[in-house]
This record gives sequence, C-alpha cells and structure tokens, in this order.
Amino acid sequence: MACSLVFEGWPAFTAGVLGTSSLTRGWPPNLAHGWQVCQFVQRRAGGLVLAEHGFHGAQEGSYMAKILLVEDDPSVLRTLERMLKSAGHDVLGVGDIPGALQLLEKEQVDVVITDIVLPGASGLELLRHLQDNHPHLPAIVITGEPTLDSAVEAVRARAFEYLAKPISKHQLLRTVGQAVHIKYLEDERRRLEAANRAYQENLEKLVAERTQALQKSEASLRQSEQQLHALAARLIHIREAERAQMAREIHDELGQLLTGLKMDLHWLMRQCQDPSKKSTPEAIARRLQDALAITDDTIKCVQRLAAELRPSVLDKLGLCAALRHELRQFADRSSLEIEINLPDEEPPLPPEMAMAFFRITQEALTNVARHAQATKVTVTLRPAPQGWELLITDNGRGIREEDILHSNALGLLGMKERLLPWGGSVTFSAVPSGGTCVRAFLPRQSDNNRGNDHEKHSHSG
Repeated sequence: MACSLVFEGWPAFTAGVLGTSSLTRGWPPNLAHGWQVCQFVQRRAGGLVLAEHGFHGAQEGSYMAKILLVEDDPSVLRTLERMLKSAGHDVLGVGDIPGALQLLEKEQVDVVITDIVLPGASGLELLRHLQDNHPHLPAIVITGEPTLDSAVEAVRARAFEYLAKPISKHQLLRTVGQAVHIKYLEDERRRLEAANRAYQENLEKLVAERTQALQKSEASLRQSEQQLHALAARLIHIREAERAQMAREIHDELGQLLTGLKMDLHWLMRQCQDPSKKSTPEAIARRLQDALAITDDTIKCVQRLAAELRPSVLDKLGLCAALRHELRQFADRSSLEIEINLPDEEPPLPPEMAMAFFRITQEALTNVARHAQATKVTVTLRPAPQGWELLITDNGRGIREEDILHSNALGLLGMKERLLPWGGSVTFSAVPSGGTCVRAFLPRQSDNNRGNDHEKHSHSG
C-alpha cells in the first residue's frame, strides 16, 4: 500500500512503498510527522485509503456513479466535471456547502468530492455533516492549500481520500473508482446483513409458529386422549347401567309374570293329581284364562325388552319407519311438537350405518329433552352431495361453543365416534334464530364396502 501527498510550495514527490526509510530522509519534521499519520490511517481497521495505488478491484471507468462535486472555482469545477463525465459518471456540480446540503436532501449520490476552502464555510464542515448524517457515503477531499492540520481533520472526519491540486485525470478517476467500489461492497454488505437479519427473524417467527402449532396439536391430542378415556369409562358405565336396568325389569316384571303363570299351572296340576280337590269346569276355565293373559303379558314384556336392546322395526321395516316410531314415542313422552322430513324411499344404507343414524337421533332427542328448553324438534333425513345427512334441529336455547369443546361433553363425543368407522362426521352448531342443529353425515360412495367390512369384522370378532 502506498500514499502520495502533493503540497504546493514544496518540491513534488511521490511516496513508494511504506516503511522505506529513504522516503522521509531530509523531510521537514512536520511533513515527516504527517507521513506517519498517513501510515496510521492506512493501517486502522476499516481503513481510510489515501491514494491506495495497490488496489486492483476498481479500474478507471469501471464503475459509473452519481457524484456530488463541491468546488467554488468555476474553471476547476468545469475541468473536474469534464474528467468525470468522460468516464461516464453523472456529476452534480455546486459552489458552496448550502447548495451541497440541498442536493444531498434531494439526490441519491454515490460519492462526494469537496474542496476545503469554500465560501462561508470549510469543506471539513461538510465532511462532519456527512459523518453524522451519511456515514456510508465516501467523501474525497481536494485542496489547493494542503496542510497537516487539514489532513488530520479530514482523517478524523473519515474522508476516503485527501488529494492536493493539481490532480491528474487518471488519479481522479482511479480514486473515484476505488470509492465507488468500496461503497458498493459496503452497501452489499449491509444489504446481505439486512437480508440475513430478515431471514433469521422470519426463521425465528416460523419456528415460533411451528412450535406453537405443535404445542397446540399436542394439547389437542392430550385432550382427545382424555376424552377417549372418559368416553370409554362412560360407555362401560352406560353398559353396566343398562344391564342393571335390564336385570331389574326382568326380575321385577318378567319374573313376576312368570311366577304368576307358574302358580296357575301348579294349581291346575294339583287339580289333575288330587281328585278330592276337583274344581268346577268354570273355575278351571278361569284359571286357564288367567294363565293365557299372563302369557300374553309375558310375550309383550319380552318384545319390549328386545326392542329396547335393538328395535325390531329397524330390521324389519328400515330406518325411516324406525325413526317415525321413535319420534312418535318421544312426542308422547315429552309433549314436544315434532316435524318429520323423511325420503319416500328407504336410504340404501347397510344395517350398521342405519343403526348409527338411529342411535344418534335417540341421543340428540335425549339432549333436547334434558337441556334445550325447546318446544319443537325437526328431524330431516335427506340425500347430500356424495352421501346422506341427518339433521336434528330444535328451537331451544342453543348450544354454545364452550359446550361443544367441554371435556365432559361425552354424549357429543359418543355421537361423533359412532360414524368414524365409515368416514362419517357429526357437527353441532347454534341456529341463528335460536336453537341447536345436529348434522350427521355418512358418505355414499363407500357405504356398501365399509358397511360390509364392518359387518365382517363384527362377525369375525
């Protein structure tokens, strides 16, 4: 790296390679000290360059730039403009610092070239302004009155270069090319740093979003597992409760009927075995009539218990008939107004899928009776795009979102579970006019295949 200073009033000289002892031999003390300043400036980090002859990255005319030229001498201004424009640079010439500041506010320049001695203010003040407001904008100082003090001040104000007049075209264009190249590298470094920061911020944001989504998924999975455990426990409880109820009904009702029938038969048997206790034909006929009545009641009781376990009308007459029968019974028990909208033809659903629709209707009607405070229920079974849908709508108080998401809403979860083997779904929503709508959907395309697979699995188990 080499440095050159040309001072008017001193013999012209050119510095060679730094560190050569003959360079400063015979120099006045103040100029020798100034050369040491140049050496310090060139070595410091981020180095300010003073005539960097060894730099090969910027050749003359290889970088086109917009240059702000501040020079109060019109002839020198025109000469420098011609030099710069001959290399393709765009030059904005001005004769004082106020004009330069105005141009800096309006124009985006790449390099500033300024004289030191200017009307009203020193070019060093412009350097300090650039240092404070445009720290990445390189500034080249030219002066016809070079002094050690001004050189030091220029160095302190982070001037890119300090040149003394007269300046050759080659020297000027080379220095400008170097300044533009360094600015380009600095701008590119800042651009890459900004892009890297933006990438890191975006990556951190993406990681945070993915982490939040993963945490939400894990929480949802834990909640689903808890709900499934609770549903399994509820199903076991319901099964045991149904068995207990069935046992009570068999014991209390069917058992009593059979006991009465046994007593009548035992009385008739004694009449046949003991001639002394022979009763009149009328008495025997009455006993036989009582036994027949008890037998009829027993048959009805068995039929009712079997229907509660699995409605026979569903197997014999189909889903539509089973729904009508269930809704009529519900209307008699609840005194609610019932509206039924069923298709004219029986839906082509396998028995297990029809049973799922039927059980969902029973569960939804139970919820209406317990919670809805409704006066009317509408049940609709109709074809939907690529499937069948069952709608149970009431005009009650309406379901809330927290009711649907509540961990204890096992009845709602149970309805959803009923349709999962066939890829179906159950949704719950509030009706805008008031009330709740339960929508159950079963796909049509794979109804038969899935139903057959389900039945095979049930039989094989």
